[in-house]
Amino acid sequence: MGLVVGVLVALLVGYGITDVIWRLREVLTILVILPTRLRISAWTVGVAVGLLALVVVLQVLFGRWVFRRTARESLVES
Repeated sequence: MGLVVGVLVALLVGYGITDVIWRLREVLTILVILPTRLRISAWTVGVAVGLLALVVVLQVLFGRWVFRRTARESLVES
């Protein structure tokens, strides 16, 4: 749940900051010179998939570590 909320907040904040930057007068004068099409390269996709895989693997490993014992084992040990 935290991952989903974090991604949503990051997208909203990223969109807001991008919107503010695009409204700047200096940026608007440069837009005439530069192409402004969104381009997603294979590297971008690779890095995004790699980071997502890293987050998922770390989450699974942490979950296994936290819940490595059953509730009965924890109660008997106490």
